[in-house]
Amino acid sequence: MNALPASRMDCLVVGGGPAGLVAATNLARYGRQACVVDRGETRGQRPRHPRRGPGVPGAQPGSRLLERILRQAEAAGVVVCRGVVETLARDGLGFVAEVDGVLVRARCVLIATGAIEPQTVACPLPLRRGHPRVWLHAAAAPAPVVDTMQAIRFARVPVDLAVALGARRAGDGHLEVDIRQSTCVPGLYAAGDVVAGLSEVAVAMAEAAVAATAIHRALPPNRH
Repeated sequence: MNALPASRMDCLVVGGGPAGLVAATNLARYGRQACVVDRGETRGQRPRHPRRGPGVPGAQPGSRLLERILRQAEAAGVVVCRGVVETLARDGLGFVAEVDGVLVRARCVLIATGAIEPQTVACPLPLRRGHPRVWLHAAAAPAPVVDTMQAIRFARVPVDLAVALGARRAGDGHLEVDIRQSTCVPGLYAAGDVVAGLSEVAVAMAEAAVAATAIHRALPPNRH
């Protein structure tokens, strides 16, 4: 795990999926200090339907795509840390977060925690380990033809940190943001699956780029 910055950084990015890493990379290219803190549980690390994306040769599995984005972020100078943001609060100059017991200060915060899908058992056979025999029963019967199917998402959107600061949550549980990916809390932004949208990696990356530009423009001019 990389060391957390001791001084106040420009932006703390909560979540190391595609949205968080792209936002931090763009901020670094703007000359801003960005740190990504990730706990490794978001859906962005394992897209269910990998497909060709902008600048990505061929369909990429989620882990491989994330590795490419991570390498780009680290090459740009982004600090990426594994950890859990336990609390997030306002202070006089921005925000203070507690990451695994360590206090971290930032002028702005981007919430890119994505969505967490419930862990389900795909097949009951692993639950029978240690038994000499396992019986698997199957039945065949005519199946009715379904004209229309409705997909229901059960992913949980972790927005507690933002809501505790006063950010508004939509009826579906996602965070509300404006066209700059800004919440109603000054200095607090959100991008990716944590924001209502299409749940697409390309969309999350585009939102991250918008958020990074908005954060850069909201911060004081660079000293160099």
